[in-house]
Amino acid sequence: MSEAVKGEVVTTKEKAASAKETIELKPEHKSIAFGLRSRIQNIAKDIIEIGTELAKVVDSIKETKGTGNGYVTAFYKEVGISSRSAQRYMQIAKNEKVLEMTEEEIEGKTFTDLYMLCKKPGEQKNFSEPVKAAQGFYSRYKNKPDELEEIIKELQKLLAKSKEESSDTESSNEETK
Repeated sequence: MSEAVKGEVVTTKEKAASAKETIELKPEHKSIAFGLRSRIQNIAKDIIEIGTELAKVVDSIKETKGTGNGYVTAFYKEVGISSRSAQRYMQIAKNEKVLEMTEEEIEGKTFTDLYMLCKKPGEQKNFSEPVKAAQGFYSRYKNKPDELEEIIKELQKLLAKSKEESSDTESSNEETK
C-alpha cells in the first residue's frame, strides 16, 4: 500500500487496511517505545508516592513551624508545584479508593483518573467544551492579563463575525423558500 501524498485523499478502507499491516520498528525506536510504556505504567505509582511524601513533609513542617507563616508555600515553590497541585497529590495519596487499588488496577492511570476517584459522584463536574476551553485559556494566561484580554477581544470579533455569517445564511435560506 502506498503512502498518502500531500493533497491525496485516503479513504477509511485504506486507513483500516494500513492499520492491519504490521510495521516493523527500528530497534532504537522499539527501545524508546518500551521505555515510554514503562514510564507511563509507573506514572500512577509516582503520583501516589509524591503525594505521600508531600503529606509527610507538610505534616512535619506544620508540627515544627505551625501554619500560616508561608513556609509550606515556600516548600511547594521549591518543589515547583502550586499549593493546589500539592493538595491534589496529597488527596490522591490519602484516598481510600486509591489505597485499596491493586498494582494492576493502578497501572496506567493518569493524574486525572486518580483525582476523579477522590471525588464523590455528585462532586464530579461535567463541564461543557466551551467552559473547558475558557478555563484552559484562563489557566494559561491568568498571569498575563493583557494577553488574555487580547484573546477575549479577538474571540468577541470572531463571535460577531460568526453570528453575522449565520444570520446572512438564514436570510438567504428564507429568500429561497
